[in-house]
Amino acid sequence: MVAHQRSVGGHRNVDVYSAAGMGIYCSRCGNINLNALRIDAPRAPWVAPNAAFRPVSINADGIHVVSQPISASFMMANCRIAAQGDDGLNINTPMAQITAVSPDQHTVAASGYANTFPFQNGDTVNVLNGATLQFQQQLADVQVDSGQHTFYTATAASLANVGDLVFAANAMSMNVQITSNYFGRNRGCGVRSRSYNTYIASNTFDRISANAVSSTIDSCFYFEGVNIIDYTFVGNTIVAANAGPGANYGAVTIMGNVPQFNPSGVPIPGTCTDSTAAVCFNVTVSSNTFIHNIFQPGNVPMTTVWIGITDGVGVADNSITRQSGVPVPSFELFGVNCVNTLAVGNVCNGGACSTSGL
Repeated sequence: MVAHQRSVGGHRNVDVYSAAGMGIYCSRCGNINLNALRIDAPRAPWVAPNAAFRPVSINADGIHVVSQPISASFMMANCRIAAQGDDGLNINTPMAQITAVSPDQHTVAASGYANTFPFQNGDTVNVLNGATLQFQQQLADVQVDSGQHTFYTATAASLANVGDLVFAANAMSMNVQITSNYFGRNRGCGVRSRSYNTYIASNTFDRISANAVSSTIDSCFYFEGVNIIDYTFVGNTIVAANAGPGANYGAVTIMGNVPQFNPSGVPIPGTCTDSTAAVCFNVTVSSNTFIHNIFQPGNVPMTTVWIGITDGVGVADNSITRQSGVPVPSFELFGVNCVNTLAVGNVCNGGACSTSGL
């Protein structure tokens, strides 16, 4: 199902067994309310003849939400999202990288992932520093020329430079609630949510190839953002996250990626490093149960919680179990350049958890 600039609700007890791409794709949609949606591989011949034992349901993300208006909400409960070719759920606001600024500073050219241009007339555009992801300037009511990948702003873009990032500040998810769902057996992450006010509770994440949840502001490859504020992950059960080959970071991963720049200040395509300033604020990971019982040969031992470049972190009262034969990482709870942190009450195999940077 593809929806654009409309609300999505009332879809209850819907089964999706096969799709060439994504299960649900929503672009600039209003309120989204999903309940008892099932996206999974078929289980019996009478459900889908000649496809009873297909190992995957759909080829890409189960649910993909981009540029949701700030006045809208995303609610998801009692759903089963499994056997995807990519992420179970991906919520993001596309960003673009500035490629040119006119001499009078009123016309800005930018390009996003795969040469896309994620803006429309009337958008309010925020400018982020390309190296730090910090806010630079806001440009209201822009007028776009999609063919030229440019927008015109009445306010001079005096703080915008080549390599900086831009996104539509009026089109970013501001209220996300993901509760009592099953995410499992997919080839990407369980949930990627780049938004404000995200609440993920009482879900099951089962045999996820990559991170159970990942909130990575990516300005290197896919240009999916934006900065994360008030992110809560509580009361979930995570079994065998990062189970796929080539998995990295943690079962829970929060971080910001930026490109490297040449001496002239121009971003180098295909490069990636950590941002140099906080990109996430107020992250809570508490009262979750993590069970590590699968290990892929060739993988390095994966940590449980990996949080980078975040101001305000609480990691508390989590239970972490590693079954015999699953290697133990240097640290179960790991932070990089985080400030205002607290890690208490966490239990690993009945004892204290190895912790660094939190």
